[in-house]
Amino acid sequence: MQFFIGGIFILFGIIFIGSSVYQKKKYTGVTTAKVVDISRESRNNINNYNNNGFSIGGNVELYPIYEFEINGNKYTQKASSAVRGAFIGQTVQLHYNPENPSQFSVNNSNTFTIIGGVLAILAGVFAIIIFSIK
Repeated sequence: MQFFIGGIFILFGIIFIGSSVYQKKKYTGVTTAKVVDISRESRNNINNYNNNGFSIGGNVELYPIYEFEINGNKYTQKASSAVRGAFIGQTVQLHYNPENPSQFSVNNSNTFTIIGGVLAILAGVFAIIIFSIK
């Protein structure tokens, strides 16, 4: 059982680190994008908005629509994942795939690398504890 738990930590650590490395290699272009609109999408098909367009119940996710320019070409693209705290007029640093600028990531930080490292360290500590008990 202990090896299974340690293996889970290692597996998730590898997944997080691999995902971070993949994104950093794929999204090498950097530009500034502006949120020009926000798509409100209900996960449970209950659209419950007040007069200002804000959710007053239900499970609504916000998908920013970004506008950015690369090599003289203008792009308007909806984010592929929901973002909390986004607002119209906000500017963000956008990391894009130079081979296909419509593929981008707004969050290209080291968060996944850090999480993966912590999980790998926990797996190591867990292994040391297991082997010291035997």
